[in-house]
Amino acid sequence: MLNDQAIRALLEGLCEKLRQGNTEQAKRTLGLLDFRRLLRQTVDSVGRLRPNAFAVSLGLERVRETGSHLHLCRFALVRGDVEGALASAEDALGRWSQLRETDQEER
Repeated sequence: MLNDQAIRALLEGLCEKLRQGNTEQAKRTLGLLDFRRLLRQTVDSVGRLRPNAFAVSLGLERVRETGSHLHLCRFALVRGDVEGALASAEDALGRWSQLRETDQEER
């Protein structure tokens, strides 16, 4: 299972692979960073849909926004736009590096 530090390391690795032009390795890293899985909802004891508890613990908006950047990165790679993919990957890393909303509220 991914954790905060592992996700950050994968995002950093993704950016580095894209800087090197290694699109095949970048695609593999994107496969590991499957944020759609983190955003899947679960059903609670009374049948209501709830956000994934792990995504909530990481910061739900943070997960959503990072996932959106990764989606754009994947789309850019499909189009053969390595520069666009790198820009989106760097945006994903930048968003992930921001504190979770709950951390900001506590300070």
